[in-house]
Amino acid sequence: MKKFTMSTTGLVLTIVVIGLALYDLVLVLFSGTGSSISNFLVNVGIKSPVMSFCLGWLCSHFFGGHMHEVKDDMKDKDELNRLRAMNENLLLELNICYAAIEAADKKVSHEPDSK
Repeated sequence: MKKFTMSTTGLVLTIVVIGLALYDLVLVLFSGTGSSISNFLVNVGIKSPVMSFCLGWLCSHFFGGHMHEVKDDMKDKDELNRLRAMNENLLLELNICYAAIEAADKKVSHEPDSK
């Protein structure tokens, strides 16, 4: 029988996302849609589309259904090496995403305001 568990990071991120959703619901109910998290994300996406792309990319990695089967014998070196390689690739992709955000922010900050 397969047994699946959630990592501590996954649990914390799930709790944070549920908390933000509830907070957003309260904001919309009592303050209107102008103060919602969704409105903020839309405005950020308009100013810097790279930011929206990176947030979506991160969510797909965190919540994309990449469940790992928990084995009784986690000392299997091939499995540990595979997981380490996956972690290294994720860190590399995060660094690339961070560099893209920095480059976009520099580009946006050097453009004169059209107002």
